[in-house]
Amino acid sequence: MKNEIKENKTLVKKNTKTEIIYLEEFEKLSVEEQEKYFEEIFDKIYKGIEVESLRKYSLRCIKLTCDPKDNKVHLPYGVLVEKKKDKIIISIKNNRSLLLLLIFFAILLLALLGASYASVNNYIIKDLNKDIDNDGIADLNLDLNDDRIPEINIDNNNDDRPDANVDYKGNRTPTFNIDTDGDFEPDYNLMNQDTNGDGTCDLNCDLNNDGWPDLNYDLDGDGVADLEVDLNGDDLADLNFDMNNDGVCDLHCDTDKDNKCDKYCIPFEEVEKIDPTTNGSSSVVGDEKISVKSDELILEYEDGDTIYITGLYPDDQPGYVNNVPPKLFKVVNKSSLYVMYNLRWIVDVNDYESDNFKYKISSTLNGANYDFRTAPKKDALIARDIIIPPYSTQEYTVNFKLQGVGGNQNYDQGKTFAGHIEIYLDNN
Repeated sequence: MKNEIKENKTLVKKNTKTEIIYLEEFEKLSVEEQEKYFEEIFDKIYKGIEVESLRKYSLRCIKLTCDPKDNKVHLPYGVLVEKKKDKIIISIKNNRSLLLLLIFFAILLLALLGASYASVNNYIIKDLNKDIDNDGIADLNLDLNDDRIPEINIDNNNDDRPDANVDYKGNRTPTFNIDTDGDFEPDYNLMNQDTNGDGTCDLNCDLNNDGWPDLNYDLDGDGVADLEVDLNGDDLADLNFDMNNDGVCDLHCDTDKDNKCDKYCIPFEEVEKIDPTTNGSSSVVGDEKISVKSDELILEYEDGDTIYITGLYPDDQPGYVNNVPPKLFKVVNKSSLYVMYNLRWIVDVNDYESDNFKYKISSTLNGANYDFRTAPKKDALIARDIIIPPYSTQEYTVNFKLQGVGGNQNYDQGKTFAGHIEIYLDNN
């Protein structure tokens, strides 16, 4: 697979601690090749260690490559996958044998001084990086810097529920019950706040008693609910739905804090179909047991599905005018459900020798959006896990250009790109 990358480009830069994947080259691979590529990396990382599914980790990483913002994914055994601008960085934390030895002697000294197990446990948690739902991802007592002291989702009483520094849907950042003085006890932006004294929860409400909030998320600790807002006290969210767990409203959003939707709004009867109940790491939308028929989610082209582009001039030419019209298409959801779908290029011809032929995509109703990137040489993923509301339409615009390099580009003359965009559901 790596032989397919041109000699003057390197897909992965290796050293003893990290692997760096350059997205400009990675995006030229097909979806299947991308999955296989990550699986090969993780097969080497986890060699000799039982893991539930290398494919699952690969899919999470591919989704990360499509994120328009810098982000990160934590995997078992200290593996961290980060997206930083045009790179994916996979790093493995070192085992600190000396630190472990010092901790052992510290515990031994406390024992000799008569310290109880309970007092020791306040500083050294017994079960670090504990996976409570058996999905291969740590949930409790997360030790992010490998110092044998938990920083996130700290369980103080071994009941398999976080008590301090609770994160937001697995983002590995302290958001609720924040410990500000290092004693493993919550001090700020507390869970299950009754702000008006009526005996019911108003902020950071844990509906299923699992330790993570499910309703009226206050992400910044200002005493005002930001996401999954319940307006009528029925324990169901009415405003500000975060559909992809990034901490930003995606659907039925109140942008001016007047408790009324003014962006990405949907009919009231559709709001009731959204289930805000979570297990602390994922969000459930609609009825997962109901399947969407292929004819209920359709892609409509304005002028035919084929995209054919040739005769481009570099965009740094004097008097340059882009004479290539944008490609317009629509994704239409005719079902009564929220649907998650993917987009990918199907490439028939791309004989550009350089990486200067590029495209960008924009959309309405919170579809896929990103700036110019190199067009793929073969079939490749455009965007993954896009959510479209029931009975709605997302309109897409695709623009193309030949990026100038400030010099002679005869090697790009007379080249052709032809292909089309395909929509599909990934039931896996």
